[in-house]
Amino acid sequence: MVFFSIITVTKDNLAGLQKTYNSLPAPDPKLWEWIVIDGASSDDTPQWLETLTGINFTSNPDSGIYDAMNKGLSMAKGSYVMFLNAGDMLTTPDMLAKIYRDAQQNKADIFYGDALENGAYKPARSHNAGYYGLFTHYPSILFKRLLLKDMNHDLRYPIAADYDFTLRALERSSLVIHLPYAIADFEAGGISQRLPAQGRMEQFQIRRSRGMSYLRNCTIYSRQIIALGLKRLYPAFYWLLRSRYNKHSAKRPA
Repeated sequence: MVFFSIITVTKDNLAGLQKTYNSLPAPDPKLWEWIVIDGASSDDTPQWLETLTGINFTSNPDSGIYDAMNKGLSMAKGSYVMFLNAGDMLTTPDMLAKIYRDAQQNKADIFYGDALENGAYKPARSHNAGYYGLFTHYPSILFKRLLLKDMNHDLRYPIAADYDFTLRALERSSLVIHLPYAIADFEAGGISQRLPAQGRMEQFQIRRSRGMSYLRNCTIYSRQIIALGLKRLYPAFYWLLRSRYNKHSAKRPA
């Protein structure tokens, strides 16, 4: 059985999709499979995908990014699933082999690592602080497929469905392991970064649906809004604070 299922969703972003493809290692049907869910692109994406061999793809209309992720999840056969969208890249050609070696030592339900954002190193926060927001970029999280079972991204949350999905997966997990290196280079500019206030409100609603008290939820929401303001107005100070209170290293591993 294949070990990794890499799910990539895309629409009218052929250049980004090709970036993702070029970051993948040499084909190895025992190690990984690539599942591409294209939302009926009007550029040359479907035609380009047809030229590739050894991939599983569809090109049909969908209801957005998380609907497409759900379609990809239903097609996955790997032991672990990761969501690497068009424009996102693995940081090194041997990244999957590196994770595979680490996974042989500990059969975790969830692995997660640090990330790059357009080349800038972003250390992960501890997953124990998951209620404060995604602790790393989504492409740097790998979920055991059997853990997910009947799970799908909740389409009621057009921006924060990945946050909701991750919280539910954490609640099912017995072992979660941080890998001390950057797994994915995340392409900035997505909807969560274009509409951050709406995303924080969706997170507020998600925490309420998970049973969090109103007072604690308001406290977390207020901290998120303050952090968002700091990040916009004083980015250097924001990253200093984040690295200071991060349980993981803020430095790029050697």
